[in-house]
Amino acid sequence: MKPILATVTIVLSVLIFSNSAQAKIWRLNNNGNLPIPAILSDFPAATTLQQVNDNVSVLSGDTIHVEQSPTTYGPCIFTKRLIVIGSGYFLNLNPNTQVNTSYGSIVGDLTFYNAAAASSQVYGLQVGNVFMGVNNLVIGRCYFPSVSCLIGNATTGNIDGMSLRQCVFGGNIGATYMIRNNSGTGNVTNMNIYGNIFVPLQYGIGLDTRVSGIFKNNIVAVYYNPLSIAGFYVVNNITMSSQGAYPNTFTNCSVEYNIGQHANHFVTPSGTGTTYGLGNVAKSPAQIA
Repeated sequence: MKPILATVTIVLSVLIFSNSAQAKIWRLNNNGNLPIPAILSDFPAATTLQQVNDNVSVLSGDTIHVEQSPTTYGPCIFTKRLIVIGSGYFLNLNPNTQVNTSYGSIVGDLTFYNAAAASSQVYGLQVGNVFMGVNNLVIGRCYFPSVSCLIGNATTGNIDGMSLRQCVFGGNIGATYMIRNNSGTGNVTNMNIYGNIFVPLQYGIGLDTRVSGIFKNNIVAVYYNPLSIAGFYVVNNITMSSQGAYPNTFTNCSVEYNIGQHANHFVTPSGTGTTYGLGNVAKSPAQIA
């Protein structure tokens, strides 16, 4: 009888511990009880995402739902592994949505340089600059209205497994979409840049040999040079340069099945050490459309 009781006690203890260790979902709302019906904040005194990150009750692995508001939730320097989910953007283009279409979830600059923030995920926000510098970080389905994404941190450490996917960039003619943080010397490997729309900024993607990975299913429509990247597998992308035949530049890449507005985008681009496979073609914007 005693072994059975001991086994039951151990199982119950494990179940209780597992339940207490489960990640929580928190709500952040700095817009009161609007839009109606709104889900009230779990942090009545908090108006910023940083305050939630810093709250001792919020633990690594928790999820933050950022409710709709016309007021920004401000910048955040992440010090924990969090999943942050906003209400999306371009809501007025979908009149059948269940949310208020007048505004979404807006934040400022998001900084991921603290190693404790590795494996964080961010979705559905209108963001400022995003500084991607920890392992396995995911930025997905966010809107960059007029700002940039900096890849890699300012240290000598290497970073692996980050993803930027299904985001929309655009609006600031003087900006560059994405560059390597030039104060860091570590390598960024297995960077997945997938399904993004970059339009219509001045310059496109500028990543040197410190960043490598996959560049797939993106649209890059800029004024001058769309792409200057190294060490990437480049496949199923479309690039355009509206101010002339400004070339793409590839160094030690593998490039196939892409469409460029000009021949020097994918058929005869600049660069060295690159393998050009099948399916790279040049077409006019009318043909691409």
